[in-house]
Amino acid sequence: MPIEPSIPIACISKEEFHQIDERMMKHAFAIHNQFGRLLDEVVYKRELAERCASAGIAAQCEVGIRVKHGSFVKDYFIDLLLGGSTVIEAKTAKETLAAHKGQGINYLLLADTRHGSLVNFRPSRVDRHFLSTRLTHEASRSFAITETCWPEMRCIQGCGTVWSRFARTSASDSICLFIGMRLPISPSAAETSCR
Repeated sequence: MPIEPSIPIACISKEEFHQIDERMMKHAFAIHNQFGRLLDEVVYKRELAERCASAGIAAQCEVGIRVKHGSFVKDYFIDLLLGGSTVIEAKTAKETLAAHKGQGINYLLLADTRHGSLVNFRPSRVDRHFLSTRLTHEASRSFAITETCWPEMRCIQGCGTVWSRFARTSASDSICLFIGMRLPISPSAAETSCR
């Protein structure tokens, strides 16, 4: 599946990221103090990009990444890319949700970089979350199916799952894949072990 950023995006160390992020956050706090918390997200993004650029940090807004698979094409846009490497996802939400963090992690994975920040300007204080992943494009596409050591499963009424397998990514994350079909199971069979 081709993933095509509109500009080159570098993968930097955690230390390099923190240097850029610290400088960016000084501007984020200043913007929040000056403008308050009730403006539209685009105002904060543009102002943050302008202030970072004025401070010598290269800043690009709405950096596109195109994902293709067969006839499917989807464009994603990183809110702000600093120093050609640091993904900043800006929000103006009442509270920061797990979905916001997931969106930021998705951008890190698409950009094949490791570090970024989610910055929410709407709360009474700027709410910032570090985003980080060790997963690379290559690792995210790599897996192996282990056919041994299947866990024994206890069927419960209505479960109907016959067996499971584990897939292990190269990043050592385990994902359990349930493979089987729904079968009518009688109450007496509910305690039968399945494989």
